[in-house]
Amino acid sequence: MKRGKISDSILKRSVLNKIKINRNEVVKGAGSGEDCALFVPDAEESGSQMVALCTETIPFYTDEMITFGVYHIAGNMVASFAEPVALMVNPVLPEHTEETELRHIMEILQQTCDKMQMTIVGGHTELSAAVNEPVITLTGVGRRAIPAEREKQFAIRKREAGKEGTTNIAGELVMTGWVGLEGTVYLAKHGKDALLTRYPEKLIREATEFERYLPMLSTASGHVWDKVWLLHDVTRGGVFGALWELSLKAGTGLDVDLRKIPIRQETVEICEYFGVNPYTLLSGGCLMVVTEDGNELVEQLLEQGIPAVVVGYLTTGNDKIIRNGEEIRFLDRPGEDEIYRMRNLSQDHNC
Repeated sequence: MKRGKISDSILKRSVLNKIKINRNEVVKGAGSGEDCALFVPDAEESGSQMVALCTETIPFYTDEMITFGVYHIAGNMVASFAEPVALMVNPVLPEHTEETELRHIMEILQQTCDKMQMTIVGGHTELSAAVNEPVITLTGVGRRAIPAEREKQFAIRKREAGKEGTTNIAGELVMTGWVGLEGTVYLAKHGKDALLTRYPEKLIREATEFERYLPMLSTASGHVWDKVWLLHDVTRGGVFGALWELSLKAGTGLDVDLRKIPIRQETVEICEYFGVNPYTLLSGGCLMVVTEDGNELVEQLLEQGIPAVVVGYLTTGNDKIIRNGEEIRFLDRPGEDEIYRMRNLSQDHNC
């Protein structure tokens, strides 16, 4: 198996097929493309508020990746129509780790949780000979703010579209934010000296400050999502990976215009220098949103200061089409996470 997320086929064959839901409290469990598990504390109580749970393992140890991990937890919550509330932390540290390093990790986690209005409520910390650098796993806890009927309504719409013989499921795809911002921040910080040989310092400084956009989704008020069918956050694997996972989650195909996908010029320049594909680059802070009226949602998000644009729509069948002018290609199954190449690139450029 390759580094990073395991493939869909392995996930289904060796993980999901081994899991059985044996509690009535579980509303939604593990699944391809799912962001959170959902359960109700009391399955017998009508209208009981749901609890959302999700997990994130930080792919490698840097200050930025710890911060991004908390943002990913919050993004998973938002993508499940839930409000992030609490965080549990599980650092496994090498045997030689000093207490100052552990304190540093916790300070970064607490500072980021303060931004996201989340509380660290516990976890487990240990030193182990099994690791040669810190391995940090985060578990997020949230509360569901919107009823689960949203998914049922979407399922009905899909069936109706099939009967009508139409290709467009009336599910328009809206993307918030810009692709590759997290990866851009990482490369701008760790590749600064190399980038300065080609680009002005102003461009690199602006790129490092993109982190200010990453918590933006947590500021969206709940009513924005009232007419939304599905949400999926864009993190590892970039926008192409998120589109693939969203297609699995929705059980549909999709048709996307590559030229409409929003990208900052700083991201274009930095990715070109390092030979990185910005569309498969770490992109936390973005959401892929499925809604019946994309333009209406875009207007609502823009009113709240959240950049958004309609990039395509869902289709019947399984084809995942990416258009670039007259050129048409089919989206490939996600490969190894670009995040690991990013780390190697920064090391290769002595960053």
